Order: sequence, then structure tokens, then C-alpha cells
Amino acid sequence: MSYGGPPNTSEKRQIIITDKFANRIIFSPFNFKLTDNIKPEFQSYDGFGRMDSIMTYKRTSRDASLSFKIVAETNEDAKYNFKELNKLILAMYPSYNGVSAEEPASSGGTSPAVATATITGAATSDYNSTYIKTAPLIRISFMNLLSDQKFLAVINSFRYDMDFENGASTHMDENSNAYPGMITIDLSFKVLHTYLPGTKNIYSGV
Repeated sequence: MSYGGPPNTSEKRQIIITDKFANRIIFSPFNFKLTDNIKPEFQSYDGFGRMDSIMTYKRTSRDASLSFKIVAETNEDAKYNFKELNKLILAMYPSYNGVSAEEPASSGGTSPAVATATITGAATSDYNSTYIKTAPLIRISFMNLLSDQKFLAVINSFRYDMDFENGASTHMDENSNAYPGMITIDLSFKVLHTYLPGTKNIYSGV
């Protein structure tokens, strides 16, 4: 089993995140942890002489968090992981009308883990002529734990740490670029249900 790097077609342990443009971001996780918090909410009404309140169902909300590490076994793995991290960072932001995304990196992903954008027909500082076209929603799947990408998700928080002391780290290549050998990712997200989960008899993950 491999940890990190380009996905192996036979590898089933993969976290797959689909962004607003239907681009797939794929990680092979190591040392992962999933926390799921499902919260039914009721409105209570007190009646005169009643021992208990009348409970009226309001909704069920669902929040989850996923943390994992990706470890590069080779320098190529480190470059791949860095490129996928860039794509995940981009997934945290909306797309805009009249804005075209620039390539965040040339071959190998040589720019920092951020991307820039240019506004078509306007100065970079003029945001009045643009509007949000697509919100930064994602779909996420991970084996049977986060299954079938049936739920949309809103990212509440996203944190990553780069470790250059473990894995196949590149402190400086011929182009003066550095690639971490291990990346730790922490995602917290709210689930947006797109079908009625209460109609299923078997729980099959988020």
C-alpha cells in the first residue's frame, strides 16, 4: 500500500474531493481520523399541567471533520502532493464572473501554494464589475466512511502543515523550489443533504 503520490488504480484507500469545477483532488491518506457529529433539533412547547414539553421536530444538522497525513515516498510523490494541495486551496474560494484563473504553477507545480486570478477587461483592483459565479462547495468521498459523494459539503475550516523533515522532502531543487515530504491536512465541514437519509435502512457513511 502506498501513502501519498499519484493515485494507483488498484489503491482503494483514497480521499477524493470534487471541487466546484468538477476537478478531482485525490490523496492517499495515512494516519487518518474521522469525526462525525449528527444533531437532531427539536422545538419545545410547555403546556399547562404537563410534566413534559411537547417536542416538535425542527431539523437534523450534520458536521464532520477529517484529518490525515500524506507522505511522499519519492520526490515525484512530493511534487504530486504539493500540486493536489494547491488544488484543494483553490477549492476554498469561489469562482467569479469575468475572472480567469492563471496557472498556479508551470510543469511540476513550481509556484507557492496559492493561485492568482486576473479580471477580464478591468484592473486587478476593480472588483465592482464581477460577481460570484460558483460557491466553493465540494463533494468528498473516502471508502465506505464517506461514501459515493452523495452529499455536498461546506468547508468550515481547512488547515495544513508542511513537514520537510519526514518523507522524501526536497529542500531545494534545481529551480530553487521546495516540496514537503509530509503534509498534514485538517478539514472541518458541514454536510448539505441532497436526498432524504432517513429513507435508508442502512447507514453507509456521510
